Amino acid sequence: MNVLDHLKKKEIIELGCDLIRQPSLTRQEGPAVKFVKDWFEDKGFDEVTLQEVEPGRNQVIARLKGDGKGKSMIFNGHLNI
Repeated sequence: MNVLDHLKKKEIIELGCDLIRQPSLTRQEGPAVKFVKDWFEDKGFDEVTLQEVEPGRNQVIARLKGDGKGKSMIFNGHLNI
């Protein structure tokens, strides 16, 4: 099964549009962090946590567990500009 078969172009575009509307200047990423955290929670991810990387600055960590029989995948990105 190819992971690309599960992507929905319209949803990806909507997510991107919604995300770029969030304020995300360096050291002012709070709204973008909250948006992404809420998005993962709304999508039913198993674990969604915030990790403070500097005082007052958080990053979002989300995990969607599989059955443990396949390969793992990680996505990494930045919320600040």
